[in-house]
Amino acid sequence: MRGSGLYIHVPFCERKCFYCDFYSVASRRVEEDFLGALEREAGFRRVEWAGDTLFETLYIGGGTPSLLSISQLECLLLLVRRNFHLAEDAEMTIEVNPGTVTEEWLRAAHGLGLNRLSIGAQSFDDGILRWLMRIHTSREAVRACKDARRSGFTNLSLDLIYSLPGLSIDVWERTLRKAVELAPEHISAYSLIVEPGTSLEESVRSGEVEMPGDDAEALSFEFTVDYLAAAGYEQYEVSNYAKRGFRSRHNVNYWERKPYLGLGPSAHSFRDGVRSWNVPLLDEYIRTLQEGTLPVAGEERLTAAEEMEEIIFLGMRQGKIDLREIEARFNISAERRWVDRFREWEGLGLIRLDEGRVLLTRKGLLMAEELAERLV
Repeated sequence: MRGSGLYIHVPFCERKCFYCDFYSVASRRVEEDFLGALEREAGFRRVEWAGDTLFETLYIGGGTPSLLSISQLECLLLLVRRNFHLAEDAEMTIEVNPGTVTEEWLRAAHGLGLNRLSIGAQSFDDGILRWLMRIHTSREAVRACKDARRSGFTNLSLDLIYSLPGLSIDVWERTLRKAVELAPEHISAYSLIVEPGTSLEESVRSGEVEMPGDDAEALSFEFTVDYLAAAGYEQYEVSNYAKRGFRSRHNVNYWERKPYLGLGPSAHSFRDGVRSWNVPLLDEYIRTLQEGTLPVAGEERLTAAEEMEEIIFLGMRQGKIDLREIEARFNISAERRWVDRFREWEGLGLIRLDEGRVLLTRKGLLMAEELAERLV
């Protein structure tokens, strides 16, 4: 199966950011045990995935994968190559925190075959970085980008966050300006979301933190779209912008519902309409594999209704849904089914209809998830 993606979750962090809901532990005491467990999981998964699967993308995320030493990273990549088939031109991404990498580390990582770097800058304002509890400074983020270029990386992505309490458009503009000056091939600009179970949620609930309203978020979103478009970045998903030819192939595979395999605690996999997920705790993940068992916590086979819902949600986030594809796949008359709604949205300037496709306007993209909910 071409177009498949391989994801590896490295769960270690120096410190847990108070807004983050990705699984991580602020400890590195079991790194070697984790790599051993990862080797065992890859061996189990190889039976199901290696025979007919060509992985065209590899994404090492977390957590903070750049906390791994180069020798540990080399072990990780060796176990991947021993157990799975990677395409010769595979997009191979690793996430890095600017406060954890040196030029020497980056050069060695590039030498191991990694060819895309996702740098968690988040902001180029030191006050905001402190509020976000990031362990790096704006100067370190700039240095990481420049070190990456000197190390041979020609495909850089910067993660940025907007819609923060007290964040003015002027301050956000300075972060965007610095990002554009660094000329990454890709920029992910996310609105800060209050995720359940995070310290940020507790602070919002207690009244300690007041999040910006919808109007402020909309203003920041529209400013971002305009600013990055003027700098040559195409918006190809609600939060993602790329120069021509540099869309994240790994993420596009997710959004197009192609097969993907996830290794590591809390990682998800998807194949043949079945989604499964690993146990979310590191110690349980290691123990389960040491006992000779796959660390799968659960799985679900999507119904036709759930598949259609997923196609609509993912399509809306990319700014388009193909009604002809939905009609052929699910044997429904999609355009007739939703004609009144589409007319209403077209009148409001949220969408336009184009030969069987629903195309979201900028205003519509801002409401992509809400519009998808109203369809399903």
